[in-house]
Amino acid sequence: MHNKIPTDDNLSLRGLSFPSIRNLCKSQCESSAYLFFDCLFVCNIWNWLKDMLGIQFDIRKVLSLNWSSQAETVVSASVGNVFFQVWKARNLSRFKDKNILWKSRVNYVAPNAEFVGNLTSKCSNAAIKKFILLKNFDITIHPSIVVRPADVVWSPPPIGWIKCNVNGIATVFAEFNAVKIAIKKAKELGWKKLWIKADCLLVVNSFSNPNLVPWILKARWDVLREFLLDKEAKSCFNNTVDQLKVVALEHEVSTMRIWFLHQVVDSRVVASEFFNLDEEE
Repeated sequence: MHNKIPTDDNLSLRGLSFPSIRNLCKSQCESSAYLFFDCLFVCNIWNWLKDMLGIQFDIRKVLSLNWSSQAETVVSASVGNVFFQVWKARNLSRFKDKNILWKSRVNYVAPNAEFVGNLTSKCSNAAIKKFILLKNFDITIHPSIVVRPADVVWSPPPIGWIKCNVNGIATVFAEFNAVKIAIKKAKELGWKKLWIKADCLLVVNSFSNPNLVPWILKARWDVLREFLLDKEAKSCFNNTVDQLKVVALEHEVSTMRIWFLHQVVDSRVVASEFFNLDEEE
């Protein structure tokens, strides 16, 4: 609440002290927390809303749930309308001496939630819980837009070229180190033509401009660049993999498999081979 609403407790903190009363339940000492969450009047409204949303826990955690876009819009509108109607009922009781019933406030919250849910262009998903929520408010469900997958055509590198992919690494330092490992391996195996694909533009540009390399890596990088002087090497930037990496990080995807020497192996095996490490049991 940020202590911005002019309830009696917030006004007293600003030097405006006067007799306080909880107008909706006719008891003493009004406060923001009590008015919007603990008062019997508002508890009845929150219980009604929890039944509509199909939840049984603290209403203050409702916005942190993983709702669909359409359902989240409805939930936000419902919660916001509850706050508004409680504040309005409090003012009507205090300043116009009206006796307000909590069910009369619900009659305002439900139509407003229905209006917002039908008006929004956001989509729902196939989760049955979200389906029931929207139907409880008599809202037309907006199905998710079907995205047509794009065909990705992969072409092998030209004959005689060895291609090393260092895609999907989250940090620049890690990608620089991955490129260093690829160049070092090329030196050990005697590869004459090396093609490095990265999803960090800074790493790609560092081949033509070594001043872009972070100072902590520069000494080792200059040594490896000398190895490439009499070799054919090229680098490229993979924007698609960069976008896929961001999606994977957002969804906490940790499984990774890579191609090495024409075999699909786990990344831990490659790390063990490069660094002479034994895998942990």
